[in-house]
Amino acid sequence: MDKNSTIGIVIISAILLAYFTFFAPTAPPPQAPKEAKVTSKDTLQKAVVEDSATIKNKQIALGTLATALEGEKKEIVIENKDIKVVFTNKGGKVKSVLLKNYVTSAKQPLYLIDEQTNNFDVVLPAKNGPLSLSELYFTTTSQSTVLANNDSVNIVFLLKTADGQSIEQKYSIKSEGYLIGYQLRLNGLETTLKNENLVINWAVNPRLTEADLTQSRVGTGLNYRLNDGTIGGIDEKKIESVTEVIENANWISFKTNKFFLSSFIAKNTSIKKSIINTNANESDSVVVKSLSANSEIPLSDVLANKGDFYFYFGPNKYTELQKVTEVGVAKAFEDNVYLGWVIIGAINKWLVLPAFMFIKSFVSNFGIIIILLVLFIRSLLLPLSYRSHLSMAKIKVLKPEMDEIKARVGDDMTAQQQETMKLYQSVGVNPLAGCVPVLLSMPFLFAMLYLLPNLIELRQEPFLWATDLSTYDSVASLPFNIPFYGDHVSLFTILMTASTILYTWYNSQMASTMQGPMMYMQYFMPLIFMFVLNSFPAGLSYYYLVGNMFAIGQQFVIKQFVDETKIREKLEEFKKTAGTKKKSRFQQRLEDAMKMQEEAKKAPAKKKK
Repeated sequence: MDKNSTIGIVIISAILLAYFTFFAPTAPPPQAPKEAKVTSKDTLQKAVVEDSATIKNKQIALGTLATALEGEKKEIVIENKDIKVVFTNKGGKVKSVLLKNYVTSAKQPLYLIDEQTNNFDVVLPAKNGPLSLSELYFTTTSQSTVLANNDSVNIVFLLKTADGQSIEQKYSIKSEGYLIGYQLRLNGLETTLKNENLVINWAVNPRLTEADLTQSRVGTGLNYRLNDGTIGGIDEKKIESVTEVIENANWISFKTNKFFLSSFIAKNTSIKKSIINTNANESDSVVVKSLSANSEIPLSDVLANKGDFYFYFGPNKYTELQKVTEVGVAKAFEDNVYLGWVIIGAINKWLVLPAFMFIKSFVSNFGIIIILLVLFIRSLLLPLSYRSHLSMAKIKVLKPEMDEIKARVGDDMTAQQQETMKLYQSVGVNPLAGCVPVLLSMPFLFAMLYLLPNLIELRQEPFLWATDLSTYDSVASLPFNIPFYGDHVSLFTILMTASTILYTWYNSQMASTMQGPMMYMQYFMPLIFMFVLNSFPAGLSYYYLVGNMFAIGQQFVIKQFVDETKIREKLEEFKKTAGTKKKSRFQQRLEDAMKMQEEAKKAPAKKKK
């Protein structure tokens, strides 16, 4: 590895370190969840005993709908291939959702929402006062059912009055998938309601479903898409209460425990305004984070029979979310899975993720899938690796001349640099040739930093000693916490660090010109990343481990095809004809810069004379 390549790698490593330190989601040591009690207050509304005056006021506000304040609860259970949904006629809403294809870290059924963690309410702007549908009992003739293939079902909750007014809520579910259609119809209520927006209040307190509370907390947040195409959200790393106001949104998603979504989608109308909030109580060992959205929907759209919405209760899985976008339910719904900024996201979206899914369709072991993914990416980067290796070989061939320059000019670093650049020009060696291929391969490194930690496919997938590739592989727990490292030992991270040092040493054999502090600096960065990545998913560390081993093997093979004797002959031949060839713009600028530097150095001496 030549000096310029090393400088480039050091700069890149510094950028990576800055990213991990200041921008990447942190993953502090885990906190074991307590089993006995919840230490925080439940943020959802609790039942209160209402006095007769309160009831009377509600009856006045409801008018002819006041009889719906009393009734008998009825539950309807609809089950398809992927979810089991319980509806209740009180409020005419979803009571709980069970994800049939997923379990908690304790191997218990995974309820995405239930009566204790979910509060959903539609509030109509009645002239006599706000009309909360969650307080009303709806009638229904729908029955519980298990959907067979290609079946679908509609669940209708109806509230009628004697004067012909009605409120209808209809849900539709297909035989598979995580979408629930929702229609709200207000018939004959134009004179009863004020000319204001109706409000949908939704609060979710997701419980812990993963092994690590801290990682779950920093992975729980709120995403949204505005009608102008803007994708945004509240920073997941925020623990303190954060409130934002958004306008004209297409959908709002509660991302719970990083891997699951509870989403509300406006299909034929818009979420005109929404006050969104996330908040975490760090002393609570059961509730991960509190999420809420108080949203306004144009009443005129609902009265015009445009109150068509969807709920998505399911995995935060890119391919599954793409289906929601493809059927026209929502726009860019797959962006709930963040794949990185523009260039990185494009690489993940159009290259790495399709390759991963293609390999997955043939191979079931995720350790082998990652090996094949490394092989695929390394094959793509082979031309860059070859050019980098060839550049290092040229530098190595020039070592005798470079040693002669050092002996001639001594410790004058400026003179050394000038003479070295002249040597490079005379034999046609580009000093950036070793650095550029490394820079061009960096987007793939960043791509994995975004992709692998967000892949639900790795969740609860074991490999070797790792029980779950979506979190770190702890092979030993420490009785104390090491700053920036944690209180556990990740074996994949240690092996990755060792392989990086080995790869660095192997490359340094190609660049025997490297001396001084730079020789030791190249071994310092892998040790830093051992600390940084110790609490990152085992799948990511394993990917880098395999990548390093493939890189060493690749370099060994390339070395067999690089003949240093022929390189020497070509350099000598180029040196003989260098004077007759036109200089490139880069060479000319470099030469001009060197002359200016030399003149600036001589200027003080001239002034003295």
